[in-house]
Amino acid sequence: MPGCVEYISHRDLEEDIAMTPRSHLRFLEDPLLALRARAAGAFRLSGSMASERSDADLDRDFDALRTEAKAGAEAKRGGLGA
Repeated sequence: MPGCVEYISHRDLEEDIAMTPRSHLRFLEDPLLALRARAAGAFRLSGSMASERSDADLDRDFDALRTEAKAGAEAKRGGLGA
């Protein structure tokens, strides 16, 4: 039966195992694989925009953003008693 799923409890796993016909699995996976393949070649950062800033300046800016984001994440974790 297409779309029929049987769930099996597994004593060593918290989640159940799902069994479905191969054709139904392909029905679910194929569109996802097609979207991923299309998206993989759809965007390239290099050459997608122009800037008067040098590569070194942009690298410094991105490093500063990463540092700021990391500090923000650490501050959030600090409030959780970590």
